[in-house]
Order: sequence, then C-alpha cells, then structure tokens
Amino acid sequence: MTTLDMYIGTLNNENTKVNYRTDIKNMLDYVGKNETEIELADLLAWKTSMINEGRSTATIARRIGSVKRYYQFLVDMDIVAKDPSKKLRAPKVLNKEEPTLTADEVRRIINCATNPRDKAIVATLASTGMRISELINIKINDVHGHDITIVGKGNKRRMVHINDKTMGYLTTYLKTRKDGIDNLFVSNGCSPMFPNSINRTLKRLAKKAGIKKNIHNHSLRHLWATSMLDNGVSLERIQLCMGHSDISVTTRYAKIRNAEQVVRETMEIEVF
Repeated sequence: MTTLDMYIGTLNNENTKVNYRTDIKNMLDYVGKNETEIELADLLAWKTSMINEGRSTATIARRIGSVKRYYQFLVDMDIVAKDPSKKLRAPKVLNKEEPTLTADEVRRIINCATNPRDKAIVATLASTGMRISELINIKINDVHGHDITIVGKGNKRRMVHINDKTMGYLTTYLKTRKDGIDNLFVSNGCSPMFPNSINRTLKRLAKKAGIKKNIHNHSLRHLWATSMLDNGVSLERIQLCMGHSDISVTTRYAKIRNAEQVVRETMEIEVF
C-alpha cells in the first residue's frame, strides 16, 4: 500500500476520495519525486505550471488545498519531518460569471439524448438542483415514490422531491436499468457512475444541441437556483432544498441574475 493509498483510506466520502487522489497525483506526476523528497520550490513550480496551462483559480486552489491536507497527514504520521506546502499559497478564487442555461436549452439537451438514463440524469439535476456527488450516490432504496433521500456534504441526509415530468423520465429509465448494484444510476458496464463521465456526457449533448455555453456538472444546479429566484422563492427555501449549511452560499446564486432587474424588483416593494 502506498502512502497516498493510506491517506485516501482515511477519507469517508467516495467522491472526495476520487477528487483528492486526482489532485495529489497531479502534483506527484508533475514533480516526479517521492513525497519525502519534495521541497517548496517543487510545489511552486507545479503551481506555476497550472497557471501557465490556463487552469482556473478555483481548480488551482482546490488542488493546492488537497496537497496541503495530504502533507498535514504525512507530518502527523511522522512520514515527513517538515511540511513543504506550509508556505504554498492558493490563489484568490475569482468568481467568473458564466451564462446560465435556460429551460429551453435543457429541453434541447434532453431531446438530444438517446439513452433513457441520460435523459433521466439531466432532468433530475435540472429539477432538483442536487449536487452531482449526491446524484451518483443515490441508491434504489433511497427512492420512495416521488421523494428521494440523498446524502449531501458532511454526510447530512435530506429529501428532494421529483416532479411529475422528471418522474416520467425516471420511470422510463428504470425499465431499462441494468441490475447488479444498488446505485440508482449505473454505467453501461453496470458499475457506479463518476462525475467526469457525466460531465463529458453533458458537454457532448450540449454540443449536439447547438449550445455554445460552457456546460458542466454544476450548470444544472445553477439553473435550478436562479429559476427558483426568478419565481420568487425565498433564499431560505432554496437553502433548504440545496442543502447549504450557510445561507451566504445560497446568496451567491442571486448574483448570477441580472443585477439591474434584481434592483428594480426589490425597490418596487413598498416600505411605507
């Protein structure tokens, strides 16, 4: 068992395990040294390489965070005497506003999908706002009619409700779903699905639908949040449905909408 395997084994969430392994391995592959031989200069060169590759500040910050937590583990286990990542600083994450999907574009994406599973996945993400990690971990036994129990961040459980339209796609998919594992959504090889594979599918379907926006796993969560805001749903209700522990996270979605329109709607409310 490698040192990295030991560290990954201490983590609980399967999606977190995949992400941390990918981030840390990215650094190790670039530096090309054993963990005990890596110095701050190596990590700074790695950081510079990511900047030169045009990686987003969010990606760079996440990878650096994964590496720093890895080295905390190595120090605690007395595998390394000194933490070379201690002075490694993550960049400030720049919130780059991207055009959100529209309801019509979601319909076009669903119509372009030929696999009932893909139609059900897009519909479920768009109509519930759940995270991709929550979707891929849903088990068959978590589905109770139109209600689904999901496990969010921090292993917190909450319920989401499936509307009639999405239930139609889900029912059609279940008739063709391959048995063999407990997960609701399974790959063509009858194994659990991974975020990257769904991300590739979304991009392929968006391209097929003639949509030139940068579509990714989080796009449908954005759509759901902004649609709820546009329909006058309170931030508190949106927070509850999205599983945010802090409402300040929910308020970020309000910034995606047209700022001038938000000001007009708000200031139309009579105070006296």
